[in-house]
Amino acid sequence: MNEPTPGRMDMGDIVAGAFGVYRRAPLRWLAITALTFVVVFAVQWAFAGELDLGPEPSDDQVQESLPAAGALLGGTLVADLFAHIALISAAVSALAGASISVAAAYAAGVRSFLPVLAASLIAGLVAGLCAATIILIPLGLFFFVNWSVATQVIVAERIGPLRALGRSRRLVRGQWWRTFGINLAILLLSLLPTIALSRLTASGGEWLAALGVAASGSVAAPFVALAQTLLYADLSARKGEKPFAPPAEVLA
Repeated sequence: MNEPTPGRMDMGDIVAGAFGVYRRAPLRWLAITALTFVVVFAVQWAFAGELDLGPEPSDDQVQESLPAAGALLGGTLVADLFAHIALISAAVSALAGASISVAAAYAAGVRSFLPVLAASLIAGLVAGLCAATIILIPLGLFFFVNWSVATQVIVAERIGPLRALGRSRRLVRGQWWRTFGINLAILLLSLLPTIALSRLTASGGEWLAALGVAASGSVAAPFVALAQTLLYADLSARKGEKPFAPPAEVLA
C-alpha cells in the first residue's frame, strides 16, 4: 500500500491509511512523542504519592491533594497539546509527500501552540457551558464536532483561532454525523493501547503504573493525529478543495 492519497475516503480508508503511514516509520513518529512521554511520566511520578488518598480519604486530604491534581492535569494537558500539534504538522507533511522532521514538527508545535490553545479553550468553554445546563449537552456535542478539525486548519492553513473554528464548521457542514462517527471510532481505537498497558502495569506499583499511562498515550497519539488529519483532508476534498492547500477565501 502506498501513501494514502488525500481525497474522498470512507472510515475504513482513514483508519487503514493512518495505520499504514504510522507502521512504515514508527520510530520517527514515536520520536515526536518522546517529549510528551518524558513530561507525562515525570508529572505522573512526581504527584503519584500525593494523589494516592486511599479508599476513604478525609475532606482535609482531598483539599490538600487539589494543588497536586491541578499540576498533574495542567502539565499533562500542555504536553499532550504540544505533541498533538507537532504530530499533526508531521502528518500534513507526510500526507503531502514531504519528509517528516522531528525538529520541524517541534517548531510547528511552538508556532501554532497559542492559536491552537486559544481555539481549544473557546471550544472547551462553549461545550462546558452547554454541558453544565445538562439539557444543552447535545448542543455542546454539536459544536464540539463542528470544531473537531480546527487544529488541522490552524496547522495546515496557518490562520487564527476564530477563523479556524469557522473554517472547521464549514468543512463539517453536511457531514456532521459522519464526522462524529469517524471521530468516535478514532477515539475508541486509540484507547486500545491504554487498556492493554494498564492491565500489564496495574499491579506493578506507582512507578510502573505511571510508565504505563505515559507509554500508552505516546503510542496512540500518532495514530490519532494521522487519522484526524486524513479526516480533515477528506472533508476538504468533499468541498471540492485540494487538501493541505488553503482555499482562495482563506488566503484573501
